Amino acid sequence: MKRLSIIRRVALGFAVHVLSAAGADEGPAALDAAYQAQVTAAVLAHVVVPTVLSKNEWVEYRLAVRPDGRIDSVRVLESSGSMQWNVAIALALARTSVLPKGRDGRVPALLDLRLESAAAGRAP
Repeated sequence: MKRLSIIRRVALGFAVHVLSAAGADEGPAALDAAYQAQVTAAVLAHVVVPTVLSKNEWVEYRLAVRPDGRIDSVRVLESSGSMQWNVAIALALARTSVLPKGRDGRVPALLDLRLESAAAGRAP
Protein backbone atom coordinates (compact mmCIF):
# COMPACT_ATOMS: atom_id res chain seq x y z
CA MET A 1 0.00 0.00 0.00
CA LYS A 2 1.43 3.38 -0.97
CA ARG A 3 1.17 6.35 1.40
CA LEU A 4 -0.01 9.55 -0.25
CA SER A 5 0.51 13.04 1.06
CA ILE A 6 -1.67 15.02 -1.31
CA ILE A 7 -4.36 17.03 0.49
CA ARG A 8 -7.46 18.44 -1.14
CA ARG A 9 -9.10 21.46 0.55
CA VAL A 10 -12.62 22.48 -0.29
CA ALA A 11 -14.70 25.62 0.02
CA LEU A 12 -16.82 24.17 2.84
CA GLY A 13 -13.85 24.32 5.18
CA PHE A 14 -13.26 20.58 5.27
CA ALA A 15 -10.37 18.53 3.96
CA VAL A 16 -10.22 15.07 2.46
CA HIS A 17 -6.85 13.35 2.53
CA VAL A 18 -6.42 10.31 0.32
CA LEU A 19 -4.00 8.50 2.62
CA SER A 20 -3.38 5.35 0.66
CA ALA A 21 -4.64 3.16 -2.12
CA ALA A 22 -3.98 -0.47 -2.93
CA GLY A 23 -5.22 -3.28 -5.09
CA ALA A 24 -4.92 -4.71 -8.52
CA ASP A 25 -4.82 -1.23 -10.00
CA GLU A 26 -2.41 0.28 -7.49
CA GLY A 27 -0.58 2.88 -9.48
CA PRO A 28 -1.61 5.67 -11.83
CA ALA A 29 -5.30 5.90 -10.89
CA ALA A 30 -4.56 5.83 -7.17
CA LEU A 31 -1.73 8.36 -7.33
CA ASP A 32 -3.18 10.79 -9.86
CA ALA A 33 -3.99 14.20 -8.33
CA ALA A 34 -6.97 14.65 -10.67
CA TYR A 35 -8.42 11.34 -9.49
CA GLN A 36 -7.97 12.35 -5.86
CA ALA A 37 -9.84 15.57 -6.60
CA GLN A 38 -12.68 13.51 -8.13
CA VAL A 39 -12.91 11.34 -5.01
CA THR A 40 -12.93 14.43 -2.81
CA ALA A 41 -15.72 16.05 -4.82
CA ALA A 42 -17.78 12.85 -4.88
CA VAL A 43 -17.67 12.43 -1.11
CA LEU A 44 -18.00 16.07 -0.07
CA ALA A 45 -21.08 16.52 -2.25
CA HIS A 46 -22.89 14.32 0.27
CA VAL A 47 -21.57 15.62 3.60
CA VAL A 48 -24.28 17.05 5.87
CA VAL A 49 -22.56 18.95 8.65
CA PRO A 50 -23.79 18.11 12.17
CA THR A 51 -25.35 21.04 14.02
CA VAL A 52 -22.93 20.55 16.92
CA LEU A 53 -19.41 20.32 15.59
CA SER A 54 -16.08 20.97 17.23
CA LYS A 55 -13.38 22.61 15.13
CA ASN A 56 -11.15 19.57 15.55
CA GLU A 57 -13.15 16.68 14.14
CA TRP A 58 -11.56 14.03 11.96
CA VAL A 59 -12.06 10.42 11.01
CA GLU A 60 -10.13 7.94 8.89
CA TYR A 61 -12.06 5.32 6.94
CA ARG A 62 -10.90 2.35 4.88
CA LEU A 63 -13.11 1.72 1.87
CA ALA A 64 -13.21 -1.61 0.07
CA VAL A 65 -14.18 -0.80 -3.50
CA ARG A 66 -15.43 -3.07 -6.29
CA PRO A 67 -13.88 -2.81 -9.76
CA ASP A 68 -16.94 -0.87 -10.97
CA GLY A 69 -16.39 1.78 -8.26
CA ARG A 70 -19.17 0.70 -5.91
CA ILE A 71 -18.21 0.99 -2.25
CA ASP A 72 -18.41 -2.51 -0.81
CA SER A 73 -17.57 -1.77 2.83
CA VAL A 74 -16.50 1.07 5.08
CA ARG A 75 -14.49 0.70 8.28
CA VAL A 76 -13.29 3.30 10.79
CA LEU A 77 -9.51 3.17 11.19
CA GLU A 78 -9.09 6.08 13.60
CA SER A 79 -11.18 8.96 14.89
CA SER A 80 -11.15 12.11 17.00
CA GLY A 81 -13.95 10.48 18.98
CA SER A 82 -16.92 12.51 17.77
CA MET A 83 -19.76 10.10 17.07
CA GLN A 84 -21.73 12.86 15.28
CA TRP A 85 -18.84 13.53 12.88
CA ASN A 86 -18.21 9.81 12.30
CA VAL A 87 -21.88 9.23 11.49
CA ALA A 88 -22.06 12.29 9.22
CA ILE A 89 -19.10 11.03 7.20
CA ALA A 90 -20.35 7.43 7.15
CA LEU A 91 -23.67 8.69 5.76
CA ALA A 92 -21.82 10.78 3.15
CA LEU A 93 -19.90 7.68 2.06
CA ALA A 94 -23.12 5.65 1.90
CA ARG A 95 -24.76 8.37 -0.22
CA THR A 96 -21.73 8.47 -2.49
CA SER A 97 -22.05 4.69 -3.07
CA VAL A 98 -19.96 4.75 -6.29
CA LEU A 99 -16.51 6.29 -6.59
CA PRO A 100 -15.34 7.71 -9.90
CA LYS A 101 -12.99 5.73 -12.09
CA GLY A 102 -9.54 7.07 -12.87
CA ARG A 103 -8.33 8.01 -16.33
CA ASP A 104 -7.31 4.40 -16.85
CA GLY A 105 -10.89 3.27 -16.10
CA ARG A 106 -10.01 1.61 -12.79
CA VAL A 107 -10.46 2.32 -9.09
CA PRO A 108 -8.30 1.21 -6.15
CA ALA A 109 -9.55 -1.94 -4.39
CA LEU A 110 -8.77 -0.34 -1.01
CA LEU A 111 -8.84 3.38 -0.31
CA ASP A 112 -7.97 5.04 3.00
CA LEU A 113 -9.53 8.48 3.45
CA ARG A 114 -9.18 11.02 6.22
CA LEU A 115 -11.96 13.59 6.46
CA GLU A 116 -11.55 16.51 8.83
CA SER A 117 -12.81 19.93 9.72
CA ALA A 118 -10.48 22.67 8.48
CA ALA A 119 -9.14 23.37 11.96
CA ALA A 120 -8.25 19.77 12.82
CA GLY A 121 -4.67 20.40 11.78
CA ARG A 122 -3.39 16.89 12.46
CA ALA A 123 -0.98 15.72 9.80
CA PRO A 124 -1.86 12.34 8.29
